[in-house]
Amino acid sequence: MPTFRVTRYVLSYGAVKTAGERPFPWHSIILVFDPDGRPPVSDAVVLFTPSNSLGNLNTPNRLTAYLPVEDFDTYHRILQTESPVFAEWTEDNGGRLTSFYLKTQEEPVGEGPVDRSEGYT
Repeated sequence: MPTFRVTRYVLSYGAVKTAGERPFPWHSIILVFDPDGRPPVSDAVVLFTPSNSLGNLNTPNRLTAYLPVEDFDTYHRILQTESPVFAEWTEDNGGRLTSFYLKTQEEPVGEGPVDRSEGYT
């Protein structure tokens, strides 16, 4: 199961319309991997659309995953607030994705934002 550190990301928003259909929104996150990790792919395009298909390794050096648009905020929040972040995925024998997710390293219990509201000590 490949696991690589995400070093940068790029966000995109848009809508797609095919002939005779209503436009549907999509968001994407392009994850750029740590060059020292020597991954089999140099980046991952994670498309958040109404489709639930995971996609596949359909282009050289690029992983493409299709995830539900409802998951975009969760993935974006992880990239904004956590460090380091790693992308991990599994494939079947045909090279089709069977899972894709982001993860962090082990963290201590209770780590998180500090409450600086008045009266809190």
